[in-house]
Amino acid sequence: MKKGQILWKWVEGQVDQLSEHIELYHGDIESEELWRPVALVGPPKDYTFSVTWIADIGNPEEIPMIEAARKELDFYLLEVGGPDPWVYAGYHCNTAANLYSKIHWVYSLGDKPKGQRYASYRRRKRRR
Repeated sequence: MKKGQILWKWVEGQVDQLSEHIELYHGDIESEELWRPVALVGPPKDYTFSVTWIADIGNPEEIPMIEAARKELDFYLLEVGGPDPWVYAGYHCNTAANLYSKIHWVYSLGDKPKGQRYASYRRRKRRR
């Protein structure tokens, strides 16, 4: 690590679904309706992202989904995200790499109360 370089990390923690966050899903491009929710990622606080696992860590059938999501979290948030991994993660949500991966990143503004102003991003269709 270079001197003065910021050390980003992600930890298991609560993600506020009423606020901006990213949802991670597992599935094939051909069967979007069968995508399974894996995790939620919150914007960073003090260079740390909170990740809430939706997939059951104790279920052996869901372990491969969780391992795939962990690899993507490490890659996109810690390795290639540059000086602002949250912005890069938002960009990644709209790339072909995201579309063809087994783990799909979906940006959400959250479920804010009616009348509250949103950021400049468009709200994405929720997949559940």
